[in-house]
Amino acid sequence: MLDLVPPRSSSPPPPSPPPSPRVVLPYSGDLPDELLRQIFELAVILNRHTAKNFMQVSKWVRAWVIHAFYEIVFVKNDDQIYPLARRHEHLLAKIQSLHIALRLKKDSVKFLQRLPNIKQLALQRLPRNHHSRPLEQLLHPDVRLREFVLLNVERGSYRSDVHYPFMTFSSPTFSTLTHLRLGHVYKNLVDQLASSEVPILPVLTHLSFDACAEDGERAADDYRRILGAPSRVDLHMLVVVVFPGGETHTAQLFALRLSRLVVLMDSAGPLKSRGGEWLAAARGESGFWERAARLGRTFRDAFPFKRVPV
Repeated sequence: MLDLVPPRSSSPPPPSPPPSPRVVLPYSGDLPDELLRQIFELAVILNRHTAKNFMQVSKWVRAWVIHAFYEIVFVKNDDQIYPLARRHEHLLAKIQSLHIALRLKKDSVKFLQRLPNIKQLALQRLPRNHHSRPLEQLLHPDVRLREFVLLNVERGSYRSDVHYPFMTFSSPTFSTLTHLRLGHVYKNLVDQLASSEVPILPVLTHLSFDACAEDGERAADDYRRILGAPSRVDLHMLVVVVFPGGETHTAQLFALRLSRLVVLMDSAGPLKSRGGEWLAAARGESGFWERAARLGRTFRDAFPFKRVPV
């Protein structure tokens, strides 16, 4: 008699594909996969307490968010520092992008010193005693930054350079820096950027300052010096962010007629957090620099060239 039951295979059955998030989230049927990925990814970055729960939704979701969970850190308050500081050293070594949206304190400085592979660093506040220690001494000695953002909204005197000792841009920490965004125009930094003797930041391609209405002609003069320096031929753009009330300063900038000088009008004001743009850039999407290239204006926009008919 024929045996109609097929013999059992000794090899295990092939693994089933990971379930789609749509199986778990039936209300997401109309959302494209890319939008779903962004929702889960942002949730993991912004809420570390529930991040592990998100990664347990399915293997598909875990594959989406595991990069953001280990490599991107956004610190909004002191309570988020403590669980991060308890991570094992090999997990801290995975962090590559860090945004601290609060004043650096003792605990956050200790946390910084344990991160050897930071490539993108954004700080909203300086430590209160920042004059005594430059930035590179607050970081792990192996750090080689690619992008640095310092948006300190406590505006000091432009001419006093009161915040400059916090940053020694000639150190190896900044030798690989390509993108630099600062909330102040530091006179000493301008002098070094325009110097042809010992140029700092040799691979810098993108530079940005937040403009103040009181900066006036002196700051505009510094922008001209930077873009005219022989050591800055590889600087693609110098973005000046102008906030409401700086219209006079904008006219002075356009009058310089510098092709690489981009003026970006920001109606939000200097006190608004730039966390959203930083997160987008850390995740490989359009951030501040893409917005500046898309929406910024040059002198050619303000003074369009008109062809004279022959």
